[in-house]
Amino acid sequence: MNKLAAVLALGTAGAENFVQGGTLSLSWKDCGDASTKGKVTSLAPASLTLGTKTKVTGAGSVSEGVTAGKISFGVKASIVSKTFDGDLCSPKTISLPLGVGSITYEGVKCPLAAGAVSVPVDILLSSALPSSLAKAAINIEATSSSGDKLLCMAINTAPVVASDPSDITTDPDFSKFSHFISTHRGGAGYASEVETVGRFNIFKTNLRLAEERHARAAANAKPGIKTESHGITRFMDLSAQEFSATYKGLIPAKNLTAGVHKLHTSAAKAKATAQSIDWNAKGALTPIKNQGQCGSCWAFSATQQLESQFFQKYGTLKELSPQQLTSCDTADNGCNGGNPINAWGYISGFGGQEDASDYPYTSGTTRQSGTCKSNKADIVEDVGSSYSMISSQASEESNMLAQIQESPMSVCVDATLWQTYTGGVITTSSGCGTSIDHAVQATGYNAAGNYWIVRNSWSESWGENGFVWVEAGSNVCGITSQATIVTVEQVMGKSTNVVV
Repeated sequence: MNKLAAVLALGTAGAENFVQGGTLSLSWKDCGDASTKGKVTSLAPASLTLGTKTKVTGAGSVSEGVTAGKISFGVKASIVSKTFDGDLCSPKTISLPLGVGSITYEGVKCPLAAGAVSVPVDILLSSALPSSLAKAAINIEATSSSGDKLLCMAINTAPVVASDPSDITTDPDFSKFSHFISTHRGGAGYASEVETVGRFNIFKTNLRLAEERHARAAANAKPGIKTESHGITRFMDLSAQEFSATYKGLIPAKNLTAGVHKLHTSAAKAKATAQSIDWNAKGALTPIKNQGQCGSCWAFSATQQLESQFFQKYGTLKELSPQQLTSCDTADNGCNGGNPINAWGYISGFGGQEDASDYPYTSGTTRQSGTCKSNKADIVEDVGSSYSMISSQASEESNMLAQIQESPMSVCVDATLWQTYTGGVITTSSGCGTSIDHAVQATGYNAAGNYWIVRNSWSESWGENGFVWVEAGSNVCGITSQATIVTVEQVMGKSTNVVV
């Protein structure tokens, strides 16, 4: 049936208006009840363009493991009402009525462990839709093979009128959006009216997330410990996918058994005996850095660990070049991600790492990995031929507590929650995931508050002056997944006084 016939079938004939080549906004809510085993926390992006395939991903968590199940899509727009069922774990393409488009469900990877889950679908709608069909209600419900309700998400679409962006000024959140643009974008607007509306919708989604996270933290506050807080950060106009691609960059290691596994004999009693320590106060850290708009966290984590351990062994603290790793380490992917373990392998093979003043960091502003311009004559510090794994699983967090008394550690975390973090201690009740996607450095431990002091690479304006505090002992944010240290060496021919 062609579009004109579809209009006639709706009984509107020539009176029906079309939405042509425009944008549909996507709003959502969790429609689960008390018996639902999962909770939906986000939907991204916040809009889709007619005539263009858009990957829309609902994200959240489930409290039980799933081996099999069913998924149901209910679509209602004007007089059209249709339900489609499929296998939770298998892809399925759904052709929508009246030839207006299709929905392709990619399927989740089963078995699915309890914890974070995402449900991606590709939505392709006709470039011209009758106005009555542009306003649709989509219900997505998932159930396990045992009959348990897993997830329920209700999505509503509506045309975005982009010709007059001033319309959004009546929205209660617009004043916050305007202040965000002034504070975090230097007053610079967006390239088009459509983008302005789209970014505002993303901003509102993140604002609701920040409010939810802040309220949950307040409800679970502990006496004597600074309560976790969430609010408006410079990342608020980015979808979760954009945030991950631009400001994180960890590619998890495929083999965590290659390095030496360092086990502390004191690990068993470390939780009870661990003392507060702050390696920043001891002078073992260079200033907080900013990786900018480049997925190079891995290069900063690797660099910072080398800087700290070289200082501990030789008494010299120098700022090294993460740009050298971003541009020259072919085992990693520059701004498209990497791993500190691979980075140390590159440094060892090249013979050392250059000083930041000789090879300054530029990828954060260019958003490009850059062409390798390394110079062996400029290398100032080197790593040894091996690294040591301190922890690769939750049960080894006590080993990390023992190690932090001796040195900082390169650690990898799930930083999804960090997009809205503004300070305080992230706790077990925070809902921080364990699917690691960001590399940082554990630089201390606070015994009174029982939390890790973690150095990030998003500038001093983020979090606790560039740091984040993470509750210890419960693998919060997946912090135990890859905790490593590296051996360090002097560069041949360049002597350094050894501190005994």
